[in-house]
Amino acid sequence: MAKDLNKGQVIGVGSVNMVWPGLTVPVMRGRELVEQQALPQDPDRNEKLIKLRNEMGVFKRLKLSSMERGWSGNKMPGRSIGPPDPIGEDKFEGFDTTVLEMKSVFNMTGNMGRKRRMSVFVVTGNKQGLAGFGLGKAIDGRAAMKSAKNRAGQKLMTIPMDNNTVCHDFFGQFGKTKVLVIKKPEGHGLVCHRAIKNICEAIGIKDLYAKVEGSRNLQHIVKAFFVGLIQQVNKSLFYNIYKKNIFLIIHLYGKKKYSFQFYFRIRQKK
Repeated sequence: MAKDLNKGQVIGVGSVNMVWPGLTVPVMRGRELVEQQALPQDPDRNEKLIKLRNEMGVFKRLKLSSMERGWSGNKMPGRSIGPPDPIGEDKFEGFDTTVLEMKSVFNMTGNMGRKRRMSVFVVTGNKQGLAGFGLGKAIDGRAAMKSAKNRAGQKLMTIPMDNNTVCHDFFGQFGKTKVLVIKKPEGHGLVCHRAIKNICEAIGIKDLYAKVEGSRNLQHIVKAFFVGLIQQVNKSLFYNIYKKNIFLIIHLYGKKKYSFQFYFRIRQKK
């Protein structure tokens, strides 16, 4: 077991107990100059140090279940920071905010030179189809987190859902990042990127499969996933589109039973 041998050690204090001006005591005491002098020794000093080292605890790695893995370490990403602050009389009851990214950013200025700030990217939701994301920057990490979660609370989006999963398979893209999402039955779980998993937990989605391709920029992954979510078509609208296109196919090709996929093949050929 690794032990901290510096535990109990004090600079200037050793086996020989001495007064060191400027190290263990001030150089001047009033108007008098402090001189170096020996002090009575402590015979139990080594025994106390050994006892202190033996009482040190053993570091145990935190064990997580396979469904909770993704974020690790003692850093902020993956941690909950509570609901956004109330806006007037409106309170965010049932909301919870999760940090997705926390990093240092720098801005070069002409007067102050290189200015350092903390950038925090979060997602918030009430687990009932209402969610949003936000980015906050500040000199202090806590101020950046507060700014990010409040901004996320001001940009909430209603996400269409089918019970505990998405309405249908879809594809979302932002920049060079592509996200393919496949609808799964109940009990499948969330098999996806860790950021997408936190978003699904904030929205209330429990069954999903998602594949990320292209750039792995975390903010682009989140935005591509939200683009696909808000462009979903619910059942009633999907049926109306299907019915309208079937009538168009019958008008063009006669009274034959063509599938919805056949119509899209015809459109692609044109």
